[in-house]
Order: sequence, then structure tokens, then C-alpha cells
Amino acid sequence: MRLLTFSATLLACTAICQPARAELIPRGGGLIYDNSLNITWLANALPGLGSWQDGADGQAWGDMSWELALDFAAGYTLSDDVRGTLWSDWRLPKAQLGCSGYRCSQGELGHLFYEDFRATPGWSWTSPFAPGIRLDQVALFSNLQNAPYWTQDAVTPDPVHNLAWAFMSDGRQYANTRISPSYVLLVRDGDVAAVPEPQPALLLLAGLALLAALKNRRRTQA
Repeated sequence: MRLLTFSATLLACTAICQPARAELIPRGGGLIYDNSLNITWLANALPGLGSWQDGADGQAWGDMSWELALDFAAGYTLSDDVRGTLWSDWRLPKAQLGCSGYRCSQGELGHLFYEDFRATPGWSWTSPFAPGIRLDQVALFSNLQNAPYWTQDAVTPDPVHNLAWAFMSDGRQYANTRISPSYVLLVRDGDVAAVPEPQPALLLLAGLALLAALKNRRRTQA
């Protein structure tokens, strides 16, 4: 009887005692949480499409210059229907300063590519054939482009002040000219309130129901 009671308690605990895994976690409402960096990504990887910053170069493709990308991020607001709130504290991802080429995994886009997606250098994160890539994590995002994305950081030292760090979809960070159109992937610091998943809740209810049944059975046999 004690073994059955322990099993029921263990079953109920699985709903609330599961350890956190270092990966991307969908939060609903167009938000994705990275629990290892404690940042929240915007799931839409093409948020600038149709904005005035997008059309400033005469080509409405969703890409823009670095200065316009900074301006777009600062003014962007997401209406979160899941939590009934507005999120307006967006920014561009941080770069790994001074790192050029592949394996710059300490920046936020580098972490996304190498740690979260498990993507392979030289292979696009949009390729389903990239060796070892975690397609389930990539699929959390919509509209990922096979193209460069801006970071928030300028290249220093830069005597002519015309370079900023960009991250290519094949895992390469490089110094890009600030006027060169690149895409925007937005991020904010911290987490948002998680939406309860139905499966853990059902496990908890099942465990409590089993405990109640065992208790009633013991009373009947007494």
C-alpha cells in the first residue's frame, strides 16, 4: 500500500518537479523564451516587413540599414493576446564583440544558431538538411531568412564609423557596412508569464485522484 501511495505521489510530482532544460520554450502570443540566456525572442523573424524603415530604401522586403533597424526595434510594440498586454521593450540582439567568422557563439544570435538550433557552420538555419540541426527549435520561428541579421553593436574601433556587427544565417558573424540592408530579429530581456500546459495539469489531477482512491480503499478495508 505504501508503494502505491509513493507511486501516486511521484506521478503527481512529475507535473511540477520536472527540471528545466536549456532550450527554447514557446510561451504563446508570438514569444519564445531562452531559459539559458534569460531572454525572450519575437517569433516573427520578419517584423520589419511593411514598416516605414523597410521602405526607406525603396525595396519593401523587410530589411533595412543598421540605424533604421535600431530605430525600428526601439519603436516596435507587440500585442500579446495570450496575456492581454503590450510588449514594447524590444532591442536588437547583442553581438560577440570582436569576434569575426564562424563559431562566434557568445552573442545572442550565435547562441541561437549554435546552441539552440544546433546548426552547422556553413549551412543555413533555414535548411532542413543541415547536419544535426534541431528542426523543432527552428520551427518555433516564422519567416526566418537565409540572409544577414543586424545586431545592436557597432564595430569598434572604426575610424570612419560605418561598420556594425551582423550575423549571417550560415553561422558567420562579420562587420557589415551600416547602410547595407539586413534583416531584424527582435529580442527582449527576461521572461513572460508562462501559459500552463494541459498535460502536466492532467497528470497532477490523475495523481491526486489516485491518492483519494487509495485512501477510500483503506477505509473500506478497515
